[in-house]
Amino acid sequence: MKKRLSNYLVILETVKKDSSLLATFDLQEMIVQIHFFQHERLIHLLVTLFFGILTFLCVLYISLFPSIALFALNVLFFILLVFYLRHYYFLENNIQKLYSFYDEIKKLKNEMHF
Repeated sequence: MKKRLSNYLVILETVKKDSSLLATFDLQEMIVQIHFFQHERLIHLLVTLFFGILTFLCVLYISLFPSIALFALNVLFFILLVFYLRHYYFLENNIQKLYSFYDEIKKLKNEMHF
């Protein structure tokens, strides 16, 4: 998904700069793509929250019942949480860019009367 979103942002940048592409660009298709990426962001938010809660609960359990195995499990949860946070951060920021591109492209199309 990261590669797909990055590629789509490059396409939108190209469309924004080229008036011939802008003339044929479908804003409705862009809205559909934004919805796909929003759905992906929601799923990753839920997974990130789940791993955050698991990590927190594991820390609480370890503080009450220390165990090497639980500590190892907590380290694994923490590593997964860090990677999920990084990916969610990427999704969140780039979906915000999609909103900006949508507004800019819509404005350009209105100015050019397409």
